[in-house]
Amino acid sequence: VYKATSNSLYFNEINNLNIQNKNWVASAMSYCDGSIIGLVENNGNLYLSEDGGNSWGMASEDAHSTLVSITTPQSWQKIRMSNDGETIVSVSDGGISGSGNIFIGNAIEFTTINQPTITNKPWKSVDISGDGNTIVAVADKDFIYVGNSTIMTSKENKRRWKDIKKI
Repeated sequence: VYKATSNSLYFNEINNLNIQNKNWVASAMSYCDGSIIGLVENNGNLYLSEDGGNSWGMASEDAHSTLVSITTPQSWQKIRMSNDGETIVSVSDGGISGSGNIFIGNAIEFTTINQPTITNKPWKSVDISGDGNTIVAVADKDFIYVGNSTIMTSKENKRRWKDIKKI
């Protein structure tokens, strides 16, 4: 994992044993100051740093969550966060089973969005608005879902969605 600061023309490797030798598939950083960074590894875990990459830890789950554990390795596809890094969202596609979930949280704890119509889907991509209030996600051979941390509504027709990009 490499990082460059705004006053540098070069990337420097982040030397931290917690994040070395991983199969990273996606990353996200808080837009405001870059202090919060999230990384997801394929068939692995979600890692977070709250100090610009100096120290790292695996994400933990909401103690009240009875759903899929974020501390169990997942087939992660994407991670995104609000501009201030206070709201982080990530999706897994469930691997061979196709039973992935949308995970939402902050630097302290995560949970899945507990809505029967969006659990256990092969999620491919997710994004979140700058203020953290709106989430959009796509699953393979399914709808576009738009909503917030509590409820997501299907939009558009079923398609083979692969990714979402901010414009």
